[in-house]
Amino acid sequence: MFKRRFILIFIIVVLLASITTPALAIEPDKSSSMIPQDFHVADCGDFEVRIEGTLYYDETVFYDKDGNFDRFRWHITTDDLYYTVPDTGKEARGSTTFNWTAGIGVDMTVGPTYKLTIPGEGTILINAGHLAWDADGNLVFVKGNYAKEDYAKLCSWFGE
Repeated sequence: MFKRRFILIFIIVVLLASITTPALAIEPDKSSSMIPQDFHVADCGDFEVRIEGTLYYDETVFYDKDGNFDRFRWHITTDDLYYTVPDTGKEARGSTTFNWTAGIGVDMTVGPTYKLTIPGEGTILINAGHLAWDADGNLVFVKGNYAKEDYAKLCSWFGE
């Protein structure tokens, strides 16, 4: 009697565990890299404003239980991104910290992809929030402050 009850309980536990335990995916691949930045931001007539610095990427690639690609996520940050006028050396520190996730049917960014706040003016360049695209590349979700840019204030401040 005890032996049959034990076997029955054991079988029930094994069945419940197999039903409620999800299939484990392959361990994700992780890597990091640094990408130097040096590019044109604005033409202010007599001078040019550029971005100089380094972006830091932490990439994670996810796979399904069969080892097939599922999606990747980049966590992108910087601690030394400067908006600068090369001729005068005047600069203002910018920032970025955001996640970009893309995969089969998924493509989205979350966080400030760029932001510049200057003394006396506040935030004059910002691209922040949450964007999502469908598998066909159509923008399907927007929330936040996207592409709010005041280049007149940027040029005025750097021209002082």
